[in-house]
Amino acid sequence: MRKFLLLLLACIGLFSCAKDEVPALFPVAQFETEETYYDDGDVIQFINTSEKASYYLWSFGHTKFSNEPNPEYTIDLKDFLGYKFTAELNAYSADGLKESCSKDFIISKRILLDLHILRMEESLAESIATPSEQQSNLIVYMGPVNEPFEWIVPEQTLPPLKLNIESGYPQKLYVMRTWPRVAMNNEWWFIRLSIQPEEEDADHRMLIKEFRFNPCKTDFVMNEDDIRQFVIEDEEMAIAIDFLYIN
Repeated sequence: MRKFLLLLLACIGLFSCAKDEVPALFPVAQFETEETYYDDGDVIQFINTSEKASYYLWSFGHTKFSNEPNPEYTIDLKDFLGYKFTAELNAYSADGLKESCSKDFIISKRILLDLHILRMEESLAESIATPSEQQSNLIVYMGPVNEPFEWIVPEQTLPPLKLNIESGYPQKLYVMRTWPRVAMNNEWWFIRLSIQPEEEDADHRMLIKEFRFNPCKTDFVMNEDDIRQFVIEDEEMAIAIDFLYIN
């Protein structure tokens, strides 16, 4: 009888050890998205397809986080350097075990190439024309709208450009000589055109036209050289903005 009890206790202990040695199940971290290329301002819907996970931690770049199972994230190029960012999902089991997965996303960019004056109504041209002995300069300001103050900083100002009223249109302004690789993102931009006679100081300028546009919300056309252009216009004037689309 005593031997039987000892054998029974040994069996119970053996089964207890075997039960303790059953490994915990690791979660499987995985997710999907509709695209891998996105534009500034687009909303990415993350579809979590993880398995055996109880809770999650997402990171978008180095500054944005979420613990929702299926989060949404709005692309903001100001949060990133370069043309891509990484989304990472950490999936945790109920026992605290973790598995991670990540995916890189390419952010499209619009690189400013050049400006053209396509059209100027005669009445506007006459209003800014100067006597033959006095040459006027066209001053172009361009950049993101910094509301509520709309500061104009030197980086947003092109050097004075000669405007020949009698040479006809279009007239190219050669932006790339001054601004190499300026990215236009999902925000309002302004273009201001002013006239400054050479004999006057730099503070004496006359605003002749202002346009505003959002590069990510404005339709473009292809010109005869297969270059993408935004055409911004009103009744008096039309301006074309050449840009390079990178994705």
